[in-house]
Amino acid sequence: MKCALCGRKMKIRSPFCPSCSSRLLRSPISACEKCHSALSGRRRLCEQCRGRKNYFDRFYNLGYYAKGMGEIIRKVKFREERKLALGLGRMMGKILKRENREYNYIIPIPMSPKRFHERGFNQAYEIAKGVAKTMGVKLRADLLEKRDTIAFEQLNRVQRRREVKKAFKSTKKIGKAKGASILLVDDVFTTGTTVNAVAHLLKTGGALIVDAGVIAR
Repeated sequence: MKCALCGRKMKIRSPFCPSCSSRLLRSPISACEKCHSALSGRRRLCEQCRGRKNYFDRFYNLGYYAKGMGEIIRKVKFREERKLALGLGRMMGKILKRENREYNYIIPIPMSPKRFHERGFNQAYEIAKGVAKTMGVKLRADLLEKRDTIAFEQLNRVQRRREVKKAFKSTKKIGKAKGASILLVDDVFTTGTTVNAVAHLLKTGGALIVDAGVIAR
C-alpha cells in the first residue's frame, strides 16, 4: 500500500503512513466541546454552537481540513477513490471501537438523485461502509432522502441554513429509528448545518442517540 498523502510505500494496512497520520490526526490544543473547532482562549463552545441548538449528541473527526486533510477529501470527493473512502471509514470505525461506542445503525448523509446521477458516487456512503464493516453495525441508507437543491458549497451561512431546512426529508421507514442509537457519517463538517438538520430529523423520528462522525472538521 501507499500513503494517500505522501505516496510512501507501507507494509501496514492504513490510509496513511505513521508520519502523515501523526500530522493529519493531531487535534488543536483548545477545541469546542461540541464540534471540535479550534478555539482561542478559555471558551468551551465556539460561536456557532453557542448560538444554536445542536441535535447531534457526540462528534468525532479524524482530522482538520486546513491541516492537510483537505487534500484527502478532494481525492475522495472528486476522484471517486472508493478504496480510500473505505479505508478512512475503517480508521474511524477502529477509533470508535476503542472508545467502546455502540450503535444500532450507521447512516450516511444522503445525496440528492440529481447529484448522484452527475457524480455516480456518494462519498459519505462509501466512508460509512468502512465504519459499518469495522464495527459490525448495520448500514442504513433508507431512512432519509435529500431533495435536489442548490449545491451547499455555493451558499453562505444564512443561505445554507435556509436551504438545508427544506433539503432533507424522512422516508416511510423512519420508524426504524425509534429508540435507536445512530452514527451519522459524512466526509466534512463545515458549518454543521447539514449534520444538525439530519440529526434533527432522526431525533424527530424517535432516535435516542445521534452521534456524528466525519473525516475532516
